[in-house]
Amino acid sequence: EDLVNTIGESAALGVAGVALWGSMQYASTKDSCEAVKQYINGAFGHYIVNVTYAAKLCSEELCKKNGRCIRKNSDSYDYLHLPPQSFQISVDKSKTDKKVIVQGNLKQEDIDAMKDKFVCQCYQGWEGIFCEIPSSTDGCPSN
Repeated sequence: EDLVNTIGESAALGVAGVALWGSMQYASTKDSCEAVKQYINGAFGHYIVNVTYAAKLCSEELCKKNGRCIRKNSDSYDYLHLPPQSFQISVDKSKTDKKVIVQGNLKQEDIDAMKDKFVCQCYQGWEGIFCEIPSSTDGCPSN
């Protein structure tokens, strides 16, 4: 729940990234370092991959890669999460770095759900509902 309320909430509101910090205590002993590593390789890593991949797919599908998805209603509980019926997140245990991998594809109903819950915030140089129109201005004030 903490991950959803922090990272998930930030992503759904259009934040481009997050900063994480902690004290040196996390690395003060081998046991505490291993605990952090397990968390990163477990719930935290899975959630970060889920949200990052969902945000990327939403940008590609809704915003033509020219913007990022943000909630239509900022007070809603809609999050950029991969639909569990369409995607599976797992750890490739054959590698020593235990890479988290995503398998699956968006279905039309997944895209429709994104359109119902999210809108595009276009990057500079783009406009339109789906960021499909190049801007006629470069973002600089005219003289």
